[in-house]
Amino acid sequence: CWWTHKIRNLHRNDFIMAAKTDALYASLQNI
Repeated sequence: CWWTHKIRNLHRNDFIMAAKTDALYASLQNI
């Protein structure tokens, strides 16, 4: 899981990694 345990402690990198993961998942679904 890319997310930190506490919502208040989310870092920019968490959002970046989540976006990359979502993009990868979406691309796999389109195959």
